[in-house]
Amino acid sequence: MFHSTIDNRTGRLDLYNLVAHHPEATFFVKYQGTDLENLNIFNDDVLVVDRSVNPKPGKIAVIIQDDEFKIEKIPETKQSEILVWGIVTFIIHKA
Repeated sequence: MFHSTIDNRTGRLDLYNLVAHHPEATFFVKYQGTDLENLNIFNDDVLVVDRSVNPKPGKIAVIIQDDEFKIEKIPETKQSEILVWGIVTFIIHKA
């Protein structure tokens, strides 16, 4: 058995304040599907996407490809030009 310490002396926690470091550029996206389980993204997960974060190899991104939004990991080596819409900064799973 392991113990957890919860510190809530500051009052109520506001999830938005915890995950939206740039509120004007932060969006929530609900993911539907099973294709991204290799990235630890599961059906009905909520992705926090920040459009102000610079894309870097290895980051999970929302991209625009063929006029559609898609979620992909940015490749370590440049394979082709991709249009990054935003970077996934948090993944919220159901318990």
